[in-house]
Amino acid sequence: MPTRFALLIVGFALAFCPTGLAQVSAGVGVAYHDLEEIGRWGVTGAVYFPIARHSFDVVPNFEYYYSKWSRGGRGVANDTSSVYAVSVDVHANLPAFLDRARAYVGTGITYAGHGGDGALGLNLTSGIYMRAQGWKVFPFGQVTYRVLPDFQNVATLDTYFIRGGVRIIL
Repeated sequence: MPTRFALLIVGFALAFCPTGLAQVSAGVGVAYHDLEEIGRWGVTGAVYFPIARHSFDVVPNFEYYYSKWSRGGRGVANDTSSVYAVSVDVHANLPAFLDRARAYVGTGITYAGHGGDGALGLNLTSGIYMRAQGWKVFPFGQVTYRVLPDFQNVATLDTYFIRGGVRIIL
């Protein structure tokens, strides 16, 4: 299921990306998750497809939290299950300020899994990136609030994560 969902997200983003590939950027970085039982630190990646002259971005993305990295030896013994999330978000880019800073807000859908359990949920996100004319690599930071119904036999899981890293023009 997660592989099919990821392929669907990438296909959707490519189908609705009217700009040339020169405008597409990719982001890599680290993520911090707020649930100690699941994991704290992980890796993240995304591809940003601009729409309407960079007014919006369609962003297929993922996070991966490997339990041995995240738990630091704490938690349930012998629990080596990893946590992952595959999402597609739409970001509305706000007007630039301070000549280089650009903020955005967005929403999207996500599929998250842990062990054999998984759930489809919603994202609300906001962030900022710094970019000047001619930059090919630039930093970003983002906060996402996520709601996952029936995840890990919990009625509703409200959670957030923070990610930061660099975006690279492809």
